[in-house]
Amino acid sequence: MNTIKDQFLKVITLLLFIFFTNLTQANNFLEPDDAFKLSAIATPEKSVHLNWTIASGYSLYKEKIHLLLNGVEVTKQLQFPNVITKHDINFNRKVDVYHEADSTTKCNFE
Repeated sequence: MNTIKDQFLKVITLLLFIFFTNLTQANNFLEPDDAFKLSAIATPEKSVHLNWTIASGYSLYKEKIHLLLNGVEVTKQLQFPNVITKHDINFNRKVDVYHEADSTTKCNFE
């Protein structure tokens, strides 16, 4: 026969299992190449459209985007779409980010 004490221990055990399962899953981050998949499409107008497919729940920080062409930084030539500005608790400051649907950039080269 189950006593209240036995039932209580079962509930506590179940809650601890759920808690530690969620804690373990929270620390399983995707590798950057999986979280931010990049594709590039050249156009006849000598421009390149860059598109990041951003995994759900991830943010691409605009300040972390750097483009090198033949070893030369050309990030300033990128025409970025509108960003989402948010307060980042990790950096304790406002940052510009992109999410899943906000990730196409355009770069023109001569």
